[in-house]
Amino acid sequence: ARMYLDGNGVKRDGRIALQWLSAAADKNHIEAQAVLGNLLFASKSGPSSRRARGLMYLIMAREAVGAKPEEQWIVDQYETAMAAASEPERQRAQEELGAFLKRRSR
Repeated sequence: ARMYLDGNGVKRDGRIALQWLSAAADKNHIEAQAVLGNLLFASKSGPSSRRARGLMYLIMAREAVGAKPEEQWIVDQYETAMAAASEPERQRAQEELGAFLKRRSR
């Protein structure tokens, strides 16, 4: 995903990068959750649910890193997004997180 985001060794392609990030994030790759969450939350285009989905991934990543100092960038992204999110976005993110975890436990 990072190669497609940066155009390192391949043609830069955000859509393919998002596909790879989604696959990794759904398999509990913490850094992918944080990067995907930040990209989706910061997106100015697309449905408003995209920001809530991004916030969901940032919540997952934040909960997974705990207090690891090497992962402070994830904590920072989470805190920035939470401060910028509206209350409906936060609520929707929590609802999506609940549904995501329920699907995963099946």
